[in-house]
Amino acid sequence: MSNKTTRIRVLLDWDQDSKHAIIWAADKAGLFGKKGLDVEMVPPLPKSLERVHNGEVELAINYPHNILMMRKDFPNLISVGALVKTNPEGLVTLKKDGIAKPEDMKNKTIAIGWSPLGKSQIEIFLSHHNLTDQDIEIVPVARDGETRLLAGEFDVLNGVQYGIPRMEREGHASNFFPYINSGVPDSAFLVFTGQKNWVDSSTYALKQFFFCLKEGLSLVKKWGKEEWESYTDTIEIRKRDRDEEMAVWEAILPMIDDGGDLFHHDVEEIKKLQEILFSGGMLDTKYPIEEIFVNSHLS
Repeated sequence: MSNKTTRIRVLLDWDQDSKHAIIWAADKAGLFGKKGLDVEMVPPLPKSLERVHNGEVELAINYPHNILMMRKDFPNLISVGALVKTNPEGLVTLKKDGIAKPEDMKNKTIAIGWSPLGKSQIEIFLSHHNLTDQDIEIVPVARDGETRLLAGEFDVLNGVQYGIPRMEREGHASNFFPYINSGVPDSAFLVFTGQKNWVDSSTYALKQFFFCLKEGLSLVKKWGKEEWESYTDTIEIRKRDRDEEMAVWEAILPMIDDGGDLFHHDVEEIKKLQEILFSGGMLDTKYPIEEIFVNSHLS
């Protein structure tokens, strides 16, 4: 064991929220320092994978499909562990609009984000329910999707299951239709990505990092209102509501801790994700998934 401190800057996927609490808890408890790590959470920035490639950060929390789709540009990037291990995406509707089942989406407007994977997932979803893209209208949406859904600008929004508690706490009852119930693979949603050269030279540090995250997860599981208050009070990006974050945590916890090996990739499910990208023309070649999504650096 080396006495050298290893710096690990973790570029977040989104504004700091419940799913990042395990990192904060581990740091707050001094677990990283005891293992010779200096861990910093970096607020989300554009071109995050490029920043890992350039060495601006050691790890980024990002999406598996991005790693595959940008493989030609950044062939040195690999995923060393999954944070959110299951696919939480699906379609959200407001109960007041009367869309109670997928078939009710016919002749409705569906808003999706910038990700090219989004349209492919919707096509699989529609086909599963005997609908086609001729039966609906697709419109683009940015980070203001929830606000625009509530304003009635469209009928259905591509969203994540753990975002539902935020809407419901604001008094907007909703229906959620998971993609994984409609033919879309249940692959990892958010993973830790790093440069292969750095990863290979930092095996010990990474094992300690994931060990600390496991301990951090155990701590957060025991949190009550006081601890969540402390966490949300420290978030500088934008004020987070304690009770809201607690509700989101309850929704996302099973996606992080599914009763299996924490942070492990399900390689077979990621292979299915790659098939969607390939068949949809988003990849012109298939990659060896086992070499890109590795479990060997987990504790």
